[in-house]
Amino acid sequence: MNLLPLVPDTPAFDRAVDCYWGVFGRSPHGRPDRATAETMFRRHAQFPGYRGLVAATGGSVASPGTVLGYAYGYESRPGQYYRGELAAALPDARADRWLADCFEFVELGVVAHARRQGVGGALHDALLADRPQSTSVLTTGVDNGGARALYADRGWVTLHEPFSVQDGPEMVVLGLDL
Repeated sequence: MNLLPLVPDTPAFDRAVDCYWGVFGRSPHGRPDRATAETMFRRHAQFPGYRGLVAATGGSVASPGTVLGYAYGYESRPGQYYRGELAAALPDARADRWLADCFEFVELGVVAHARRQGVGGALHDALLADRPQSTSVLTTGVDNGGARALYADRGWVTLHEPFSVQDGPEMVVLGLDL
């Protein structure tokens, strides 16, 4: 397995979006269609502090082979939609502490046949390595036991539960000191 940069307009990017759609396409946590998911990936890649990775069997973004998973995030800044939702949900002191200098860990997905084989952990660790921010936050489904176990094993703590955006599914907000 190789970890490759997740950058738009490459075969690795296209296969990562396919991976997202395969993992979340029929989930209440996912986007309504693949095109919307691709638009989201592209928009987020333009955010300050963006870092994205693809776990793949191939050795380059031009020839990624089979994509096993992906992860990305970016610097959390005032004025960003999701940051506003998080700030509104957290008590002021907690929002100040966790969002002031924060990397938003936005997406992590691993294909079913590659789960519990270290792919998600490798993506997680590489994505957060050498981040200049002091904290990171993420959300995951309250009922996503696999993800919650992965994050708990890596030191994430629950900041707020339940959390929901626009009457969507219930999630949990997790935080990690970097």
